[in-house]
Amino acid sequence: MLLLQHAITMPINRSPNMPSIHPDRVQFALDELADRLVVPADLISVHRDDPTRSRSRRYQSIRYGAFLLTYGPFERFFNRLIELHGGPSQGLSLTTDKLRSAFERRLAVPDLTKTWKARVRVAPGQDGGDMRWRWTYLAGPGLRDYLLDARRLRHLLAHGADPSDAENSSKTLYVRRSDGGRSVTLMWAEGFLQAAQDIASSTARQLAGEDVVLPDWPQPVRSGVSARLPDAPY
Repeated sequence: MLLLQHAITMPINRSPNMPSIHPDRVQFALDELADRLVVPADLISVHRDDPTRSRSRRYQSIRYGAFLLTYGPFERFFNRLIELHGGPSQGLSLTTDKLRSAFERRLAVPDLTKTWKARVRVAPGQDGGDMRWRWTYLAGPGLRDYLLDARRLRHLLAHGADPSDAENSSKTLYVRRSDGGRSVTLMWAEGFLQAAQDIASSTARQLAGEDVVLPDWPQPVRSGVSARLPDAPY
């Protein structure tokens, strides 16, 4: 924290009534997030290391751990950005409307989420023959709905509710034919990990421009469709 308290980099000027953006503090929050995302990336890799692609419950449970261990640090990233520039350290939830409002109010950053675009994995269609979880880009209302679905899923898991009751406004979760429940697969969790990295990278560049260095983001073991990751959207 001494580095943050005695920053040597010049702040980016904003409104005279607002705190300036310090690139070194943005860098600190970004690097901290990258460190925290090592664990969920490792969990996804552990699942894929199983040579028999086991469907036992202990392997299926990894998807929830990977998701939760991505969601917490990702939400914290935005709270840290506010905190490191003099605001409260918590209370900001992972929704585009609240993030946009908070950053405009506290840091004079207009429309933080306007240029966000993220890579996610989307459930295969219920009617077609292609049953692979393909990569796609989400932006605008689609990305807003995706983050809302993630927030609601996090609350279900945190409060001991059934994750199959998760909402699916973004149409990215798999809907089981048997009972209509939503299935949170490892592929969906992998997509959320990637989306967190993409959004954090875009946010850091919007706040600090070329003064921020994107980290070497942790990536899980990939093969097949999983390895066909589209180009970064930033």
